[in-house]
Amino acid sequence: MGHRGGFNFGGAPASLPGIPAGQPPTPIDPKHFRGFSYLLGAPEDAQRTTLGADPAGARQVLQALYSLLPLAPNVDNPRIPSGYTYLLQFVAHDLVDTTVPFWAAAEAGVPSRNMRDEALALDTLYGGGPTVCPIAFESAGQMVDYRTQLRLGQIGDAAALGLTAGACPFRDIARLKLDKALPPSNFEDASQVYVADVRNDDNTFLSQLVVLFSVVHNAIARKLAHLGPQACFAHTSTAMLRMYHAIIRNDLMPLLLHKQVYDILNARSAGSEDWLWRGEGIPLEFSHGAFRVGHAMVRPFYKFNDGNTFPIAGVLGGPVVGDLVRDPLPSTWIVEWSRFFALGGTPNYSLKLAIHQQLPLDFAGLFTPIAANSPDHLSIRDWLSAANARMWRLDALIQAASKHYPGLSFLDGNAIGIWLDGLVRTSLGTAAAKAIVTDNASLLRTDLPLPLYILLESALDPTIGGAHMGPLGSVIVGETIFRRLATEEEKIAGLTPAARDALGAGWDKIQSVGSMPDLIRLAEDWGGLADCPRIPFIAASTT
Repeated sequence: MGHRGGFNFGGAPASLPGIPAGQPPTPIDPKHFRGFSYLLGAPEDAQRTTLGADPAGARQVLQALYSLLPLAPNVDNPRIPSGYTYLLQFVAHDLVDTTVPFWAAAEAGVPSRNMRDEALALDTLYGGGPTVCPIAFESAGQMVDYRTQLRLGQIGDAAALGLTAGACPFRDIARLKLDKALPPSNFEDASQVYVADVRNDDNTFLSQLVVLFSVVHNAIARKLAHLGPQACFAHTSTAMLRMYHAIIRNDLMPLLLHKQVYDILNARSAGSEDWLWRGEGIPLEFSHGAFRVGHAMVRPFYKFNDGNTFPIAGVLGGPVVGDLVRDPLPSTWIVEWSRFFALGGTPNYSLKLAIHQQLPLDFAGLFTPIAANSPDHLSIRDWLSAANARMWRLDALIQAASKHYPGLSFLDGNAIGIWLDGLVRTSLGTAAAKAIVTDNASLLRTDLPLPLYILLESALDPTIGGAHMGPLGSVIVGETIFRRLATEEEKIAGLTPAARDALGAGWDKIQSVGSMPDLIRLAEDWGGLADCPRIPFIAASTT
């Protein structure tokens, strides 16, 4: 999930207790990185996490801590079908586009920034629109501002299946790959994925999610084509944003957040004085902390359709493992949406939030190293990114959230200390790793990496049991998502009357979409996919 994202950087060099200081990079303070902020405003030095002040020392501590985590089985979470795992990734791409992962930037001493200047505006799908990102749209002659249809590609075995017309074979993102023997380009091994955000081809399911949104967009655009390209795209994107925002507010967030936090934030307006987060850029506590929760939800295997189950390594790598740009997906890799959302039958479920070493994305070698010193495990990359973001110290976040949200029970430093003591006593890890964690226990109680804390507070609370986020994680994610969402909804409200008039009776369908199952049914209906027996779209199953 978003493995090209993430952030890291060094702060003032200092030794961690019991750990010799490494050779620090030139200090780069993330508070100057464009497009980011802090949840509680700019912290003073004494209020910031010190774990990342020495990236080399932090890595040693966190690798030791990871090595002590228990081996345990993965457990399904029937509360959250696994399609929402990747919807979270799609939303993350719509909020943050980081130039350099923080864990890598810290040790190199280089800056990073967030390239998203709009949040939850579907820029991850549109790239700003056809005049800004024409490659994502179907050609309309020589005039890029005449483009209204998002570009889609046929599945790899369409001809063999006799699928040559209509929407049915166009179930993959558009891909171009030029063979060396056919060089119409001016550079070797030319390849291109025709999407606005190349991260949306990070895994095959995410690319299918982009296809789903594109099918709905194109269906609406066809209904409005008579209005001319500018009005067509404007009204279509307004309709899409109306549904997208409703899905985030009414479907995704209730599944992920603590109910008490959700109820408070769902009722809060954009201009309310009650927001804990009042910054402009996305808070680092969200982007490099709480929203990494999606990594723990990824399953080891996914049933894509009737008869085809693939391991996560295949989902990440695609049918041709090791191919830098995947060939068009064959029909065996095209999802039936009932396998991922509540559309009948039993879907793939996400995993419960847990702290152990068997999380699927932590298998060593699963991801291609992006630097010579890339950590083997994704969890360690996330922890290092959080540490080096130099965000608010954990105890300060807990204190602020508990005052702002009275009545919630937060996992505090004492409980973290008890967990660490138990981990050291019962772990099968090495004596050296236990010594490192013990020597740094007082630091970890207040500076535990936020992605780890988020999982811990959910897993240790018997009333939650890993089924959804705990109080602090819900506050951080909820404050960020709902404040941005409320702001964008206000913008769209002003555009809605014109779009509603343009679609006429069709607007009732738009208005009725409030969940992913609703959107999928609309795609099947308006996208001409209801009668596609060779590649079922929903395929409700009783198994």
